[in-house]
Amino acid sequence: MEFAYKISIIIPCYNAEPYIEQCLDSILCQTYIALEIICIDDGSTDSTLQILKENAEKDSRLQLITQKNAGIAAARNAGLKIASGNYIAFVDADDWLETDTFEKVLGDNGGDVIFFSYYRNFGSTQLTKDLGLSGNFPALYVQRRIVGLVGPELKDITSFDALMTCWGKLYKRELLTDLRFRDLKDFGTWEDGIFNLEVLENASTVRIINKPYYHYRKAPQATYTTSYKPDLYQRWLYKFEWIREFIEQHHKSAEYYTALQNRIAVTTLNLAFNEMNSRKSFTEKTQVISQILKHPLYISAFGNFQFKHVPMVWKIFYYFAAQRNAVAVTLMADLIYKWANRKSTT
Repeated sequence: MEFAYKISIIIPCYNAEPYIEQCLDSILCQTYIALEIICIDDGSTDSTLQILKENAEKDSRLQLITQKNAGIAAARNAGLKIASGNYIAFVDADDWLETDTFEKVLGDNGGDVIFFSYYRNFGSTQLTKDLGLSGNFPALYVQRRIVGLVGPELKDITSFDALMTCWGKLYKRELLTDLRFRDLKDFGTWEDGIFNLEVLENASTVRIINKPYYHYRKAPQATYTTSYKPDLYQRWLYKFEWIREFIEQHHKSAEYYTALQNRIAVTTLNLAFNEMNSRKSFTEKTQVISQILKHPLYISAFGNFQFKHVPMVWKIFYYFAAQRNAVAVTLMADLIYKWANRKSTT
């Protein structure tokens, strides 16, 4: 069987001993065999490196890079430096793929960038992520969707970051020639989003396959939010400023600004959940949320927020946020947080 394209798969690995075998097995057993598999051991202190070496000895397609611990962005960039495939894919070491992934999503069609859906795996529970789109789209339309949702798209506010990740994608290597991941410690974990905004600036079309092939391993649902991040609010202010500058520098349309404003408004829920995950008293949580709601950036975002498109349960929450009613916002966030955790453990 002939393969029209070679695919480079970049896998950053750091202390992935419990998961890396499953990840590698799912890639080494792909029905599409024209693969270059680049594993970067980022200073692991467990048996990850030994497992990688053993697999590299068994399959010549696997190349191994070792480096001192420098973070996921540096590891991905190390892989990009040597990748030689026509397409590049990123896989996280604790995730895995369906074994026919690349045969199904690439086929003979190619394309600038290919997005495909994924499963969210919580222990023994598996949920399919609906991307909300399927087919071929202008790259700039998808780029704007990553900035934020507008109009009727707000009916599903949970899909703000459905297209943001760098995994679940195939990129033409030529689009990435001058791009690298940024070590965005100030921004938290949105380096994938920034990377994709920059990639799509160079692309023409995106093909979206709304069928899951990637398995994204999530923490148990009982930890509804991740551990409390005391600097999350400040980090996101930096992120919003970066997006605003990107929009300005690339002379984007007014719709991009609306999308960013909607993203800012919607994040009040995430920030409220972050506070629920802290050990602060109810009064202290309310004070922090009040400070957030009084920030000019959030006041401006809610000034033009399109409430009519938001589902009723969330519309009530965001109405209180727009009114800067910190007590009501904290009460609702606390109830939703407790309900979600109770549901996940039953």
